[in-house]
Amino acid sequence: MPMALRAAAMLMLAGAAMPAAAADKAAGWHNWADRGERIVLAVRAVNPDQLESACNGVTGTVIGQGFQFPYWGQQLIGVCRVYGRLFAHLADGNTTLAAKKSECKELKQVRGNLAKATDVAEEPRALPVAQTLVVLMDAMRDVYCP
Repeated sequence: MPMALRAAAMLMLAGAAMPAAAADKAAGWHNWADRGERIVLAVRAVNPDQLESACNGVTGTVIGQGFQFPYWGQQLIGVCRVYGRLFAHLADGNTTLAAKKSECKELKQVRGNLAKATDVAEEPRALPVAQTLVVLMDAMRDVYCP
């Protein structure tokens, strides 16, 4: 009899955890899309201060949500890193060829991973935000990269 009670308790606990996990996932994707939209606006404005503000805390948004984002969703961190460096290089106008090659390589890699985005049931804005970031990264490569 104790085994049956233990099994019933485990089932009840598992059932109670599922809605919370679904809520965590929905909230996480919502935060991701909000953050992504702010990054898109900053990149379009070519505004380093706005980008820094939009990217502040992006790692916590991607890592600390209680579930694991797919690899393409984790690329929001890379988007911030790449654009932060690119904006700095554009501002100082004194970029070495080696630094430029490195940034272009990372831009291509992050863009390629982000291009694998798929629909997200919990947040319909996620795929369009990812696709917009890919287009912006393509434009940056066309302008900045040799």
